[in-house]
Amino acid sequence: MFARLDIEVKIESVELFKKHLVNPSCGQCLIVAKQSLQAQEVLFERWGRPTKCYDKETFSSERFLEEIETRPLLSDKIILHVKEIDKLRASDLNTLLVYLKRPNPWALLLLTASQLSRGSKLAKAVEQRGVVLWLEEKKTEKNLADWLIHQAAIAGVAFPVSEADVLVKSLGYEQDMLQNELEKLICYVGKRRKITAEDISKISCKKHLETLWKLGDAIFSLDNATAWRVGRSLMEEGMVFFPLLASMRTQIRTGLEILSQHLQGGGSAVTKAFPYLKGWLLEKKLKMLRRYGKERLQRALIVLFETEIQAKNSATDHALLLQILLTRLTRQN
Repeated sequence: MFARLDIEVKIESVELFKKHLVNPSCGQCLIVAKQSLQAQEVLFERWGRPTKCYDKETFSSERFLEEIETRPLLSDKIILHVKEIDKLRASDLNTLLVYLKRPNPWALLLLTASQLSRGSKLAKAVEQRGVVLWLEEKKTEKNLADWLIHQAAIAGVAFPVSEADVLVKSLGYEQDMLQNELEKLICYVGKRRKITAEDISKISCKKHLETLWKLGDAIFSLDNATAWRVGRSLMEEGMVFFPLLASMRTQIRTGLEILSQHLQGGGSAVTKAFPYLKGWLLEKKLKMLRRYGKERLQRALIVLFETEIQAKNSATDHALLLQILLTRLTRQN
């Protein structure tokens, strides 16, 4: 069984997705992206072109069920692609939900959408028997702040722009961590229904930020003892396991971006992309990342993904999973 794959739109991410499409029995796949063409091509390369394509204009429950319930005569599989499922009628979405409860073994169903809630019934139904790929737009400080404001408004809480900016600057661009902090803030303000800068200073996990960077530096320095000491300390202080994984993933992706920028334009290109990296701090970071290496960074993303899947699908103690993860990330060879 596959679980949800949360990744950004980068070629390394699509390649990572491709590596996990190895289960021939995986019969359902959902891609949620503004532009899903590249990921679709990966799927078509893996499984072949669709037998039939539907969109919001051509989809009908009757035709879909007739097509997918018919066992193929000249091949082992049929491939059906339903586009723009976020724009389908409620009755048609219900048809897909009913089918996903008992999918046919001879059918591969590819669903794509430009936007869809992660908690939607359709996304959860696909997760049970297939793989869901969330391809997110490039994250910037502004669009993440706008996203926080929108999510707070849905919950009936006012979140001023200046305060949303503070939270993004404090925690970085990892959406899972920001969502976790927003949920804590909404619970904290209660009936007051407005988030203030004082609330953020009291509740936000900003106090963990310096220690999180120490954990990243220990990993890049291949210092297992320090990495485990810092990681264990974070969890003992109340850091939740999945936001901790999210922070590590962000640092590894940032490391890949730093190496890429340096290769293309030297130190000045890195400083332009990451203004806080200059002088001795830039040299220190580059030295660690060169030693760790691009290939090891790419493998680290896969190891993080595997650990997250294991944590979601088993009852294994999170502290033990963290210790195993850090051992894998800090191996000398």
